[in-house]
Amino acid sequence: MELIEVIALIFALVSIIKIIFVVYNKKFWYEKVVEKVYGNPNISSYVLVVIGILLFYLLLQEISIVQVFVSLIFASVFMGLGFLQYSEELKHLLKKIYSRNLSSWQLFYVLIWIMFVLFVVYEILLN
Repeated sequence: MELIEVIALIFALVSIIKIIFVVYNKKFWYEKVVEKVYGNPNISSYVLVVIGILLFYLLLQEISIVQVFVSLIFASVFMGLGFLQYSEELKHLLKKIYSRNLSSWQLFYVLIWIMFVLFVVYEILLN
């Protein structure tokens, strides 16, 4: 198996484990995983940035930036469908979020998206 397949297999297995815990014992998953990840945003942010950079690099070895981007669109649509089930709760959270100034991490996130989008536009229009 190639590294990208190993990563996909690990993620698939973790997903199965998560689904089992969420279906049978949401409290356990919340206390042991969600609380740990969201309870330590500084550490989690750095870990996720490193994982994201590594995965992005590996993906670009296999597929084009445009294909990566379309995969992100697919994942966003799929996650959006899941979040729609909590639209009332999310509206209140989003109102609170949009009433604040952007943090340095949010600005970093926006900058990454701008660079990503410009890279995709460049690939489509100039190549």
